Amino acid sequence: MSKTTWIIIIVIVALAAIAAFFFLNQPTEKPATAPAPNIPAELQPIAEKAIGLAASTFHVKPEEVQLLSIEAVQWGDTSLGCPQEGQMYAQQLTSGYLATVDVGGKTHAVHMNEQGQGVVCPPEQAKPPVG
Repeated sequence: MSKTTWIIIIVIVALAAIAAFFFLNQPTEKPATAPAPNIPAELQPIAEKAIGLAASTFHVKPEEVQLLSIEAVQWGDTSLGCPQEGQMYAQQLTSGYLATVDVGGKTHAVHMNEQGQGVVCPPEQAKPPVG
């Protein structure tokens, strides 16, 4: 082979190596959401219900809802801390859960009873748990 052929082969190999380096070192896009919290096994079914409730409320797929936190709480009445205007509620302590979810970059509170039934509660309507 001639000297020119060798130079062409070396240049092609060098260009291929440079292209491979840049291709393999491209930044990967990572989701802008926080990592999922460590959910105790006993709260996992309730967490799934909170995600389902938020997905249903906002008409998105459950995969588009990220659970940020969940905790067992006591609500001050059967409204689950989210009273609707014009409704009456039994004034009794009600065991349940407060979950925080992210949907499309916005944080929402999900108020639930012990069975995982509840509502996504707007901030202006929300009452804090009593315990």
